[in-house]
Amino acid sequence: MSAVNIDELPLEIIEMVLSHLNVYRDYPNTLLVNENFRRATSNLIRRRTTESENQLMLDKAKFSKYRRFSDQQVPPPCAYHRAAVCDSKMLVVSNHVLWTFDLVARKWQRSALAPQSLFAEAVCTYGENVLIFLGASWDQDGDTDETENAVVLYNSKENTLRDVTNLTRAPCRFFVNPTVVGECAILVHYDPETSSAGQSDIFCLDLKTLTWTSESAVSRDQPSELDTMCQIKISENQILYIGATWHGEEVWLLQIGVFFKWKRISVIDEHFAPKKAEYLSKLVRVGENLAVTLAPSENRCGQNSCEVKHLSKKAMSLHMLCFKDLEFDRVRWLRPNTEGSIRGTLTGYSLLSTPFELLLFGGLREDSKGRKSETNSLYTTFLSAEDSPRGTSSPSPRETVPPTSRRE
Repeated sequence: MSAVNIDELPLEIIEMVLSHLNVYRDYPNTLLVNENFRRATSNLIRRRTTESENQLMLDKAKFSKYRRFSDQQVPPPCAYHRAAVCDSKMLVVSNHVLWTFDLVARKWQRSALAPQSLFAEAVCTYGENVLIFLGASWDQDGDTDETENAVVLYNSKENTLRDVTNLTRAPCRFFVNPTVVGECAILVHYDPETSSAGQSDIFCLDLKTLTWTSESAVSRDQPSELDTMCQIKISENQILYIGATWHGEEVWLLQIGVFFKWKRISVIDEHFAPKKAEYLSKLVRVGENLAVTLAPSENRCGQNSCEVKHLSKKAMSLHMLCFKDLEFDRVRWLRPNTEGSIRGTLTGYSLLSTPFELLLFGGLREDSKGRKSETNSLYTTFLSAEDSPRGTSSPSPRETVPPTSRRE
């Protein structure tokens, strides 16, 4: 039997082989083989994200709670933390300690590295690096001592932490994470004391030199006193912003090129949107045309009754923003996904997205009796193999857990 040249394998055969590999561990390595493997991997990831997006829209996506060994170290219950996905790990900065959740082995690990006794305000992920912006904890009045801040750079591959405060001091307080576009990270912020003529400031962080610069938009129509609640990367030259103004919530598109330009975006079916900025700030991109967040469920009348189909107790459900019609200057809120619900009411949680799953961690949970408690629960949602068209699904992360990592 003659040997088969790997370069001559049909694309369909390569995709069939790749569909049985671990998406986090093996897919990055396939990009180093040849052009056919790169194309096959790209096709599978695109198909997987499209299927996940469809499952959310069809109200079929569900959260599954991560179960662990009782002796496994896990982050403590925390309502004040920041999280990010870097490479094949989820990074959580909680109570001055770095924790990582390996998306391949599905295990928590406490890092020996700990930043200064400051709390994480924002994280910015690019390549193997995570910039962590630290600040003082909030007091009862919601104020902090702005002189207490630091910036550290974490390398997930080398597991090293470096203080870069002298290089990149934060230009403002962070309410959202900077958005990485190309070789820079962009943050839009409004400060009534420092912003000029009621216009929001545009800050750019050069990821090579780690220095901030201030930019301004050239468009005549600009957001006025836009207090950014969330920013969603649409492409390498477009970022979608939702913010609060004197006129209410507004949606704007920032176009990035030689110049910065703003464009006002209309919102359809706004009654399906979360009612608080806390939940809007958690919006994460899923697939090509969707962003999701977890917010209290609502009944048909739009009242905040927190009822979900068969659940009579308080619950959270996935709220979805569709930007399929963004080229026509409009976005649409979809009816909330009630299947992907979580019992209780959560605040202060982290919602993260990968091409293969959503990750929900931590927060402050309030039960049906109004009792509040911090939690360190981790939930994941993924498209199972039996829900996918035959021969097109890649294994879910849960299916690839080694036998030694059995769950309760």
